[in-house]
Amino acid sequence: MKKLLFTGLFLVIGLGSYAQSFLLDSTFQPFFDITKQRRAMIDDMIELPSGNTIITGTFQINISNRSFTGSVSLKSYGSNNFNFVGSTGGNGLIRLISDSVYVIGYNSYVQRDTNGIGVNSLWRVNSLKSVRCGTGSLYFYADGSSLFANGRDNTGMPCPTIYNGDTLTRRHILKLTPEGLWDSTFSGDANFPPLGFAPYDSNRILIYGYPGRFTHYNGVRVNGLCRIFLDGTLDTTFSSPLQPLAFGSLGRPNLVNKDGSFFLVGFFFINGHNSQITIAKLKANGELDSSFMNFSSPKDLVYNSGSVATMAELPDKGYLVGGFFNDYQGHKLPSIAKIDSVGKVDPTYFINSGPDSSDQDGVGFATVNVIYKSKFGGYYVGGDFRKWNGKSVQPIVRITDLVTSIKENPSLAEKATITAFPNPSNGNFTLESDQPLKELRLFDLLGKEVLVVPTPFENNGNHSGTNQQLINLTHQTKGIYLLRITLTDGSVVSKKVIKN
Repeated sequence: MKKLLFTGLFLVIGLGSYAQSFLLDSTFQPFFDITKQRRAMIDDMIELPSGNTIITGTFQINISNRSFTGSVSLKSYGSNNFNFVGSTGGNGLIRLISDSVYVIGYNSYVQRDTNGIGVNSLWRVNSLKSVRCGTGSLYFYADGSSLFANGRDNTGMPCPTIYNGDTLTRRHILKLTPEGLWDSTFSGDANFPPLGFAPYDSNRILIYGYPGRFTHYNGVRVNGLCRIFLDGTLDTTFSSPLQPLAFGSLGRPNLVNKDGSFFLVGFFFINGHNSQITIAKLKANGELDSSFMNFSSPKDLVYNSGSVATMAELPDKGYLVGGFFNDYQGHKLPSIAKIDSVGKVDPTYFINSGPDSSDQDGVGFATVNVIYKSKFGGYYVGGDFRKWNGKSVQPIVRITDLVTSIKENPSLAEKATITAFPNPSNGNFTLESDQPLKELRLFDLLGKEVLVVPTPFENNGNHSGTNQQLINLTHQTKGIYLLRITLTDGSVVSKKVIKN
C-alpha cells in the first residue's frame, strides 16, 4: 500500500469542474456576541506582531458591568480577549505606529501599547490643541510624527492651531511632531479637508477626498486625489483621473504594487467616462491601466449603485474584493468575490458561501468593510453580516483558502509529517501523523462540513494503531475533499484527498 507524503500543496486533478471555496476558520471564536444588535458593524482592524487583533466598529459590549462601544481586542487563536482597549464611539480608525504602539480613535485619538495600555499622554494633549477639528484622517511617519486632516469650525474656516498658548495658522492639513505639536516645516495644504492618507512608498504619500470638494492642493487642481512627498510638496508626476464635479463619489487608494501602480476602490467616475466604477487600477502616473478590467466593476442590481470597500492580495496574484454588491460581471455574488490579476471574476468562489444577511433578523443585504490578510495565514473578513453560508457568525470571521492550503501559526505545522493513504481511494483513508492532533474536520469543495473527529487517535471506535485515524468517506459522493487538521498548539494544516 503506497503512502502519499504531504509536504506542501497537493496537486489537484480536475479542480476546474468543482466550485472553489474559502472555509471558516473554527479556531477563531470572538468571545462576544453582537449578532442581536441591529446596527452592529466592524469597520477597521489591525493585526499586532503577536497575531492578536484589534477591531473597531459600531457595536456595544458589556464586560464586568461596564459598557464599551466601538473597539475591542481579540486573541488570534483563542476565544478570550487579551485586553479590552476601551471605546472609540463607533467607526474607529486604527493605525500601527510601531511594533509596540498603535493609535486608535475617532476624531480624538489615543496611543496604546500592544497590551492595550495607554502611552504618550502628552501627545494626546498636544494633538487635541494642534488639531481641534480632526476629521478622522491621519497618517504616521516612521519617526512618530503625523499628518492630520483638520475640519472647519462654525465660521466655515479651518479650526485654528494652538501652540504654546498662541492661536496660529488655520490649515486643512497639519503635520504634528512626535510630541503632537504643530510642525511648521510641512509645506502642503488643501482647499478642503481630505478624507484620508495612504502610504505609497518610502518617500511619498497618497491623499484622497471627495473630487468635488477636495479640489486643490497647494493651489494645483487635484480632483480628489494627489500624491505628495514627505515634506508636503506636490508630486507633479501624478495626475488624478477622477471627474472633478462628482460630489458624491470617492476613490480610495488600495494595494500599491511594486511597479508603482495601485487600485482605487469606492464609488467614482473617471474622466472621459460616464459609467460608475467601483474598482480600478491606475498606473504610477495616474493613468487608467487598461490591462485591468476597470469597467467591469461589481455592482448592486437592487439599488443601482454598489461600491468596493476593501481588497486583499492572494498568493496566486489574484485578489479578494469586498464591499456592497450582489453582481460581479454578471455573476451573483454576496459582497465578496475573488478576481484574477487582470480583474476577471472567478464565479466558482462564494457562490454558496459568504455573508448572508445584515441584521439580527437574518435578512438584508450584507456589506463587507474590511478584508485583512493575516501574516500568520488566512484572511479576516469584517462587516455587518450575521451569517456565513447560513451559519450564524459574528460580523468578523477568519477564512482560509482551500486552494492554497494556507498554514496558520505554523509552529507544529511545519514540523509535522502527515500522510494519508491510499490517495485517491474508494473512500477509506488512513491518516497518520508524528504529531499529536487536536481535531480533524473534512469539507467538500462547496465548503460544507461532512465529518468531524474531535479527538483524533483516541479510542473512539475508529482507532487503527498509534497515531493513525481511519477516515470513512464511502457514503460521500466522488470528488475532492479538504482535510483540515488542527494540531495541539492551534496551528492548522489543510490537505486534500480524492475519492474515486
